[in-house]
Amino acid sequence: MNDKMKLVIYGGVTAAVFVVSALVPLLFRGGEVKARGAGLSPGARAEIFDAYWNGGGEDCRVSLIDDPDGSALELCSARMNQISLLCLADKSSGQVKSEGSEYILVGRGGDEIRLCRMWMELQSDWRTWLDVCFDMDNGDVYYFYLSAECVSNPYKYYELIPDGMDAGSIAEHIAQQRGYELTHLNWEGDSNASATAIYTSNGSAVCMSISCSCYKTALIDVKICCV
Repeated sequence: MNDKMKLVIYGGVTAAVFVVSALVPLLFRGGEVKARGAGLSPGARAEIFDAYWNGGGEDCRVSLIDDPDGSALELCSARMNQISLLCLADKSSGQVKSEGSEYILVGRGGDEIRLCRMWMELQSDWRTWLDVCFDMDNGDVYYFYLSAECVSNPYKYYELIPDGMDAGSIAEHIAQQRGYELTHLNWEGDSNASATAIYTSNGSAVCMSISCSCYKTALIDVKICCV
């Protein structure tokens, strides 16, 4: 996919409005690829991720990177900081309860990419779990999972989640916000049902699995993944 795609969830310290169009698109470009796999198209890189994440067969080679280079670590930390600041409803007062990361080299055929997976648990007015997997070399996000439960002061967050927020609306907004054609949407129409969306742009295709469960002042659970 050639265009930049940015995940942005706008939030404030004590009150925020989660706008569906701000949730998507998920995949975003972090810069030029200057390291491993520089000749691969974005679509080819996403296919390698899919082979790793969803079990792409015997031709998928996976190994941990024990000692990533400093520039890659800096990019990964900056990307995760950006995402977490934009995704956490009460980010200014939260306490990090746990966090972790792993760095993975994935090969398929003669091609290789490097992936970073980072996760964190935050406790404040909301108990939040954030888990992201992205390309170490350009910042492309291939997997995003946010689960947050309001445990105190729910009156502050009544406007946090808009009405009608579901997997189908997220799929539609991905197309609207970035000018992609939504060529196929497999979704039952239920507010808590997951969706599979296929998009085309400039002759290339991207498939996303999307799930969303949200309840006002109570719960946010969103997962978007390249498949």
